[in-house]
Amino acid sequence: MSMIKIKNVEKHYPNVTLRYGNIDIYEGGTIILGQNGSGKSTLLKAIAGLIEVTGQIIVEGSVSYMPERTSFPKEVSARQFLTTLDVFDFKLVRELNLAKQLDKDLYALSKGMRGKVNLIQCLAKKATWYLLDEPSSGLDEESLTQLALYLSRKSFNWIMSTHHRSRFQDLADKVIVLD
Repeated sequence: MSMIKIKNVEKHYPNVTLRYGNIDIYEGGTIILGQNGSGKSTLLKAIAGLIEVTGQIIVEGSVSYMPERTSFPKEVSARQFLTTLDVFDFKLVRELNLAKQLDKDLYALSKGMRGKVNLIQCLAKKATWYLLDEPSSGLDEESLTQLALYLSRKSFNWIMSTHHRSRFQDLADKVIVLD
């Protein structure tokens, strides 16, 4: 069984220190809830190994990470971007209704369409854990439904920070609430 152990983890910023204490996350789906500034994104970045923290994080297996905010290259289409990253998955592109937008420049896409590209770059990789930082940001109702259906049909380990508790709560095996 794969798991993630968080032991007495803290992240120090100039004006605040985020404390996570001890958290065990087991296989399946986990939702992280909390107000803005409570440390949801920081925790996901720490699990992904993208930022330094004090304490200990033990991740059994590999991680694929979807940041909340992305910086896409200019003058590159969605297809070129996903192909260059070697994560082009046409089945996933179809499931998320992105096929008609593939050859458009990333900057010409709506926020929701760019969010789908970001989601695909994460989910198309082979990993033990998928870390999704606010994947619903910018998505319309239909896309939120598609994401929920995708998560419900797949048997993989995911951790998602979200403000859409009611939409995803039934899909999760665990809910973590940060103060």
